[in-house]
Amino acid sequence: MIRPMILIFMIHLFCQCSDYHDRFDSFLDDWESSQLFSGEILIAQGDRILAQRSFGMMNFRNRTPISPNSVYRIGSISKLFTAEIVQQLHTEGRIRFSDSLAQFFTDAELPGFENITIRHLLNHTSGMISHLPDELEVKLERKPHTLQMLADYALNAPLAFQPGTSFQYSNYGYAVLGRICELVTDSTMNDLLQARIIQPFDLNQTQRGDRPSLCVQGYEYDLLEGYVESDSIDLSYASGYGDMVSSCRDLLRFTDALVNKNYDDFYQTASPSSVTLHGWFSRTTELPGIDRKNMVLEHSGSINGFGAHVLHVPADDVTIVVLKNFRSNNYLQPIYASSIANQALEIYYSGESKRVKRSIALDLGLAIGWGTQNLDSAYAAITSMLGPSLLIAEDELNKLGIELLFKYEDPYKAAQVFHLNLQNYPRSYNVYDSYAYALLQLGDTLRALEAFHEGFDVYLKFPDQNIKPSMKQNYESAQELVGDLEVVTP
Repeated sequence: MIRPMILIFMIHLFCQCSDYHDRFDSFLDDWESSQLFSGEILIAQGDRILAQRSFGMMNFRNRTPISPNSVYRIGSISKLFTAEIVQQLHTEGRIRFSDSLAQFFTDAELPGFENITIRHLLNHTSGMISHLPDELEVKLERKPHTLQMLADYALNAPLAFQPGTSFQYSNYGYAVLGRICELVTDSTMNDLLQARIIQPFDLNQTQRGDRPSLCVQGYEYDLLEGYVESDSIDLSYASGYGDMVSSCRDLLRFTDALVNKNYDDFYQTASPSSVTLHGWFSRTTELPGIDRKNMVLEHSGSINGFGAHVLHVPADDVTIVVLKNFRSNNYLQPIYASSIANQALEIYYSGESKRVKRSIALDLGLAIGWGTQNLDSAYAAITSMLGPSLLIAEDELNKLGIELLFKYEDPYKAAQVFHLNLQNYPRSYNVYDSYAYALLQLGDTLRALEAFHEGFDVYLKFPDQNIKPSMKQNYESAQELVGDLEVVTP
């Protein structure tokens, strides 16, 4: 026979779970119907999963949908694993946070490196470089690397500042930490991860490097083509700081394991860093419906074709994990894993969520990529078909036009987009300016001047807008092209 108090508790727990299920269902439905996201989202309290859903494609070419608990590259969230090994070695007395790099790298010639400590590396105050120049990194990231090779790159690059005096996020700092762990234990990083974290924490879908049969394909979202397979990378180049793959469930299990270890210093940060000695970024924020300020621990990851975010609120034992298998190569409606995680966090506390709408600029971009010539017709067809589920925003259409103008060097299509924007936002002088500039690139100087004039008139009628200096400069350039045409500027 169930006792009354136990029955009341079970009913309360069921109602609470049902409430959270309803809260997150519409949120996840929105993301699924918008077709803006490909990946997986998980929300949990303790080890109890409140909501979890995967959507999108594991492989767009084969139209293979993502299945629950798929494996993703997690990018810089890998640093949390390196930091945990350091913590274990510190607890065992084999590493001290005050240890200098000079104790481990006796032949390094980097001036000032002897002042860098383990603590500086953990909380990104070492002054060490984060990455090499882009043109060099593109070549190196496709080649196999050891942690010693990565440490050599770091120890031969000048420091950005004296250790401990400022903050600068450093990928290489964690590669150096990984190498120190290898030197101290006379083991490989792979063996350390297996023996100290993956096996004891029961992380069956976590490892260094790719699992080709399980890891989803990564994509870059191209404005005119949609999802395009990302460039290849040898994950050994990201050893210690971005070389791991994992799943939502494993990252939840990993977070729970760390929290339950009750490290004395787990939540501590020290100026000038907001990063704990366990590698987590810490912030204090107000959450809806909660009187107290709350500490939030989090970390993001981004690597070729993938984005990730894990977030934890210690006071309520809430964990949110977002893993996605795409990144955007443009500025339209960016979908960041961190933004989605923080939206889910707000819903957890407030029960309210903003509708997720897909920017019409994305569909117009695809229409252009498919060869559409008449954007007015494409715009009408898209709005007729998708209607209220669309986001029609001035800045989104303007960004589409700017991408077409400068990245794709197509002033004709850019002018069409800016003209569409002008029809939607006739009170914004900025859209007249953009439209006029595109007309200038087409050589249509007289129409450009007319558009500039209309923009000036709008500015005078609605002067709360901040006029850009470039508008007058572009206007004056156009005026010079047509000679002595009499015009008046505000």
